Amino acid sequence: HTFDRACLGISGYCQRNDQAAIAQFAGFLTLDALIGNTDRHHLNWAVINSTPPRLAPSFDPASSLGRELEDKRRHQILSRSGMADYLQRGEGQVFLKDQPKAVSPIGLVTVLRAQFPALFDPWLMALEGVTEDRLDRIMRRLPKDWVSERQLAFAKSVVLESKRILCGLR
Repeated sequence: HTFDRACLGISGYCQRNDQAAIAQFAGFLTLDALIGNTDRHHLNWAVINSTPPRLAPSFDPASSLGRELEDKRRHQILSRSGMADYLQRGEGQVFLKDQPKAVSPIGLVTVLRAQFPALFDPWLMALEGVTEDRLDRIMRRLPKDWVSERQLAFAKSVVLESKRILCGLR
């Protein structure tokens, strides 16, 4: 699906609240870019049939933070300063209008922010609150047997590099 079609669908369901719901969807895409989530396909967002209808909270960001990589590959990316390239190469599931090739979540937000700054700038400004210290505090709460040190370092690098790129769009 394309961003335009997603917005049409959201507007169709959330008629009285469509601008807020579309802004929320822009926030989902910004979050996807921040964490490298390449799986925001049409089944990974929804509208809740309530009164009034509203966009469901974000769900299923499992294809993010380099979870698909082995530690050896994570090490290669980190040691070669290849994070920006890794983030730009990941193909997302939301397409741009009139462009059949998939773009990365960061590439998507880059293009859409230029077209719709009022939708994306509030989310990009909110990224200022994402700090290395906050990431460390969150990551220290994970059980040691759930994640390797290299996974933690890679996830932190994904978020910090994404934040650097995204905050540079404003």
